[in-house]
This record gives sequence, C-alpha cells and structure tokens, in this order.
Amino acid sequence: MAKQTQKFIMNTFMQLLENESLDKITVRDIVEECEINRNTFYYHYSDIYDLLDDVFRVETERFMSGDIDENTTFGEEYERAAQFVLKYRRAILHIYDSKKRDVLENYLETLSFSFISRFVKKEAQGYKLSEEDIDYITGFYTHAIVGNTLEWIKRKLPSGQEKFIARTAGTFNATVKDMIEQCVQERR
Repeated sequence: MAKQTQKFIMNTFMQLLENESLDKITVRDIVEECEINRNTFYYHYSDIYDLLDDVFRVETERFMSGDIDENTTFGEEYERAAQFVLKYRRAILHIYDSKKRDVLENYLETLSFSFISRFVKKEAQGYKLSEEDIDYITGFYTHAIVGNTLEWIKRKLPSGQEKFIARTAGTFNATVKDMIEQCVQERR
C-alpha cells in the first residue's frame, strides 16, 4: 500500500509539473490533488525536493533494470533514455527552469554514462584499453550528449527529436573507433 501511495504521489506531482513551475507547486497542492493528508505526504517525503529526487531515482532504476538486447543500436538506446524527457516535456522544462536543474542534469549524466559505457566497451573489444581509457571515452561522450540534450531542452524541446537522436547516434558511431585508436596509440 505504501508503494502505491508513493507512486500515486509521484504521478500526481509530475502531472502538476506539466502545468506549473516547480517553484510554485506546494505540498498542499499535492495532498489536495491526491486527496491525502499532509502526514501521509510527510511519511514518504520531507519536502517537494525530496519528492523530485525520488521521481528521478525511480526513473533511473527503471531505465537501468530495463531489458538490454545486444542488438540494440546506440540510437535506440539513446531514444529509450530520452523517453522520460519526451513523456513529461513540460514538466522537464519546468525543472530545467528551476533552481533544481542539477537533479535533471545528474539524471541525464547517470543514464548517459550507463548506456554509453556499454557501447564503448563493445566497440573496444579486441583493443587493449585500460579502464581509465574506457572511462575517459565514456565521460567524453557523456558530457557531449548531456550538453547537447540540455541545449535541446533549453530550446524548449522542439520537434524533430528523431533527427536529433539519429544525428547524435551517427556522430558517436562515426567517431568512437577513432577515439579508441587514439587511446591505443597514446599507450605505445
């Protein structure tokens, strides 16, 4: 029952965020919309920001526990990572425009590092790369993709995300082998 209540509070919060800025949503708004008392809210969360952190924690766990098919392309995985942002476009824009933007950035970094690491390791098979090299390459692409994604959000998530995702995937696919080979040459 507690998990269902938590999920209900999170869903209600995200619906409110679709229509209202983060800084204007109150605990009172949430409890009235959920038809629960304040104590129920405070049993689960210390404040709105704790709730926001939990939304991203749960979404990160959902992404990380998803089935990973070895044949999934980089673009498909990036698209899967972007699903939450696309599902809650306006809420994401409200979070981006708030003082808690860092929660969104951390979420994007965690997801990006996770799936990019898998693709870098896959491309690096047969090369003698250190973990430091793999982390460097993964970090490089993570920062590039998160930066581009944040820029896309900053521009209010204009349509054409398929092209944006395809272009990002194409850039990764066109350059990752060169980065791997550069690391190998540096080791010589």
